[in-house]
Amino acid sequence: MVAATQQQMVTGLINGQEVTAPAGTTILEAARLAGIEVPNLCYQPLLRPWGSCRICTVEILGKRGGMVESCSAMFQDGIEVLTHSPDTMQARQYILQMYLIDHALDCPTCDKSGECYLQDNTYLHNINANPYRRPKLAQPYEHFSDTIDYKWDRCIMCNRCTRVCDEMVGVIAIEQANRSLEATIAPAFGRSLEENSCTNCGMCIAVCPVGAL
Repeated sequence: MVAATQQQMVTGLINGQEVTAPAGTTILEAARLAGIEVPNLCYQPLLRPWGSCRICTVEILGKRGGMVESCSAMFQDGIEVLTHSPDTMQARQYILQMYLIDHALDCPTCDKSGECYLQDNTYLHNINANPYRRPKLAQPYEHFSDTIDYKWDRCIMCNRCTRVCDEMVGVIAIEQANRSLEATIAPAFGRSLEENSCTNCGMCIAVCPVGAL
């Protein structure tokens, strides 16, 4: 009888605290195992690492260290990580200010207010003024189907919605279209959700962190 292979473990430091986690664990997940919460927007534990929002940036110490996205960087033996160093906090503040250039500040009327990850992180990182100002870009709400509307000016392009549709539901009813300032979420293949493979499961709405859907 062959004995079961023992899972390899790795040990490192997070904020000076020794943490042991299974090999293949991300820094963000290892921090959570130690009771340390790392801010995030695009991370979803049931989905593959994405690393687009940059809010989960942490600092790795040492010669080969630097700033990395903790949701996609692996926790390794001997690693030393700071999750809330001055540099990481400054980086997150800058990123949040970039999001708020165009993001609609309609929190009093937004149905996500009070459970919005962007709102939470804005408060957490003390963002009460934005030095980056220009006229906000805005687009009319898009009617994807009888049950789903899309609000572009709230969207942060974290792709949680497209990823859950692809990875968990397996139908690819919505997708990311275009790039840069023209990036948007749209029904896949240019067809409305009533005409493509959408199952009206509501998962895309459930995982959206900012009320864009």
